Amino acid sequence: MTVYSHNPVLKANHAFRQLPFNGKKRRPSKLRKDYWRPLALIQFPEGQGEVGRSVFQRLRECKKLHEYSWDDSLLFGETKRTLTRRERGHALNDQRANTIADMAAVLGGLGKGNRILLGDVAPPVAAALTGEESELTAMDEGKALVRATVWWADALDRNYAKKWTKNVQHELFEEAVLEPITARVTGRSVGGEAGEAQSVPAELVAEQELTNGAEQSQKL
Repeated sequence: MTVYSHNPVLKANHAFRQLPFNGKKRRPSKLRKDYWRPLALIQFPEGQGEVGRSVFQRLRECKKLHEYSWDDSLLFGETKRTLTRRERGHALNDQRANTIADMAAVLGGLGKGNRILLGDVAPPVAAALTGEESELTAMDEGKALVRATVWWADALDRNYAKKWTKNVQHELFEEAVLEPITARVTGRSVGGEAGEAQSVPAELVAEQELTNGAEQSQKL
């Protein structure tokens, strides 16, 4: 299961409303925060909250489509055997790949009224995008898109999407350092290029460190 949240730390009462009923015992009676882990965090430049809300809305709409509008692939298994209700419910709850593919599509401008898309830009105008504007936008196939940074818990998760547009930068939670909000974090991107990375919310970094510590203690 996947849920979307505006806050770095999951709020159970808000997230529980996003869980559909896909069969008996396929939906938890309540949410326990220790059972959930952050998949990714999408971060936009300062002052682009309107873009973030627009992307959030379209991701929620895509999630609803995956949960309530599906094809025959969820009716039959690999051997053309009809899936049981339990098996179908488990397949419907597994939205990890769909969620990441939706992120790539929405951050690339998918969806009517998507605020991340600034519209089609002619090549002469695209060449003139310099200075302050280039720090907020990126060009991809003639489209001006607001830049976004995706922080991943697992670097391999982004491969579920076939393509990412040029306005998206990828970072890892483990490369972020717990710093004051006004500070910057220096590290390496997923591709291995050195540079200055954007700061990630301190609450999410702290929660990720606690999760890693708990896993290590269990192994011991």
